[in-house]
Amino acid sequence: MGYSPLCLLLLLSSYSLAQDVEETASCQIASRFKVQRKYVYRYSAESRNGAVGPTNLQTGPKVTCEVEIEVPQMCRFIMHTRGCTVSEVSTMDPQGVL
Repeated sequence: MGYSPLCLLLLLSSYSLAQDVEETASCQIASRFKVQRKYVYRYSAESRNGAVGPTNLQTGPKVTCEVEIEVPQMCRFIMHTRGCTVSEVSTMDPQGVL
């Protein structure tokens, strides 16, 4: 029974420290964004996979999205994604053989 208050104190202090670390990490990017503004970005990413062989064909997914970041107050961000599309990309070897 003597350990209960000590365990509770350690648990609460570790939770408090974890909250401070999260808040500090998110506020580090706050200098990039102004309060009461919206920022819109267009992102596109693709991944290609393939194997060495007679055709050297590489295929993979391509994702394109519009990302909107709202900043209602300092250190608070709301992110929306819109118009996301997923498609397949493929490339051939230099001779144009599939």
